[in-house]
Amino acid sequence: MRLVVILALCGTSLVWSGTALAVPPTITSVSQQTRHPIVTFSAPKSDHVVIEIASKPERGSDGSFFSENQVEFDLMTDSEVAAGRWLSESQIDPGTYYVLVRASPDFNLCYQNGGFDPSCADGYSAMATLVVPRPAVKYVVGATRQSYSAAVTLSISATPLGEKLPYRVCYLTKALKRLCLRDMLAGYSWNSGASERLTVSTRLLATYTTFSWFVGTRVIGSKRIRVR
Repeated sequence: MRLVVILALCGTSLVWSGTALAVPPTITSVSQQTRHPIVTFSAPKSDHVVIEIASKPERGSDGSFFSENQVEFDLMTDSEVAAGRWLSESQIDPGTYYVLVRASPDFNLCYQNGGFDPSCADGYSAMATLVVPRPAVKYVVGATRQSYSAAVTLSISATPLGEKLPYRVCYLTKALKRLCLRDMLAGYSWNSGASERLTVSTRLLATYTTFSWFVGTRVIGSKRIRVR
């Protein structure tokens, strides 16, 4: 509920409006298009509509998300308000986000004849949740015996990758002992890939050796090569 007071000078008297009830804006859907957030909403008779997206749901006493958690804060254009649809020009990383719409009523439409039109939108919407899925990552692995040295080069690439990702490569020695090499793929963008190489000596390897790459407990690729 919002208390609206309008003062108008009519001769020597003052005219006051009473208490007016407004409707909150409504979020009708949240989605994403290649990690660009999309929000559809209803904010009738509003001329100032703001979208807020945050990585955590905590809010300040004014109703807005904590600034350190905000990933989007955008004042909508008149055409976006009229269409009731907002599409962000920016991509956000995969994860779970929280969405608010804040509206202010159009003065010319909502404050007339000393009163307030209760069909006008004002204040914050209910909070909605937006889930941006992690893109499917394609892995490519390789094992190459170096002709100029007694070593095998082990390669891995992941596309796209926007985070650090630990992995390991495991194999059996000629004595049937299982060994694993551990390393990290340093991904920096969900629009780009990351790659890494490791080298292992052939001294302890069997003539034919199978190398298997793991991310967590999942095998993401294997290569069997002749090492000598």
